Amino acid sequence: MGPSPVGQPPEEFDPFVAWLGEVSDRLVLEGELPLEEVRSAVEATFQRVERHLHTTDPPAPDPASPPRCRELADILRSDHLWFESSLEELEGLLRVVE
Repeated sequence: MGPSPVGQPPEEFDPFVAWLGEVSDRLVLEGELPLEEVRSAVEATFQRVERHLHTTDPPAPDPASPPRCRELADILRSDHLWFESSLEELEGLLRVVE
C-alpha cells in the first residue's frame, strides 16, 4: 500500500498554514510522497500565498497607537516580505527534488 495522499488544502489561510506544516513534516520525516503530490502542494502554496498577499494588506501603524500595536503591525508587514522570499526558496527546493 502506497503513502496516503496529502489531500486538498483548506480555504482559510490559518488552516492552510497548518496543512502546509503537515505536508512539510511528511516530506522531512517520511520522505514518501509521490512527486506529483509534492508539485501539487507547492503549486497550491504559491497560489494561496499569492492570493493572501494580494488580498490582505498589512495595516500601516497609526502613530497614536500603543507601542505594542505598532510593533505587531511591523511584524505583520515583515512576515509578508518573508513570504515572498520563502516562495523563492520553495521553488528552488522543488527544482532540487525534481
